[in-house]
Amino acid sequence: MSRKNFIISVLVALIAHYFLGWQYSIIGSFLAGYFSHKSPVRSGALTLLVSWGALIAYNYVVAASEVMAMTAVVAAIVGEAPAFLPVVITLFIAVLMGAVGGWAGAVPSKSKTKAERDG
Repeated sequence: MSRKNFIISVLVALIAHYFLGWQYSIIGSFLAGYFSHKSPVRSGALTLLVSWGALIAYNYVVAASEVMAMTAVVAAIVGEAPAFLPVVITLFIAVLMGAVGGWAGAVPSKSKTKAERDG
């Protein structure tokens, strides 16, 4: 996948996350899978990992003490887990969602190329 298509996919994921909600950010990974011909699953996973990671980093820059307090509370609810665990779990969910979105985005792309090839 080209750098331009990757940036477009990340921006679409961020815009969908911001305006529609986190569950719609998978649209960006769908686009990444559609644009990627060699590894759509990895492209989709990387798209959401970068976009959600950027959002987490932005939150730490804008409101560091509040975000650290929130992650500490969530980690305590889980059961004396380290404070970074909610961030790791969030990024893991982003990778899983992105991989599924990339895989789903590859289906129409591959069927389009197969139809073109078959005539």
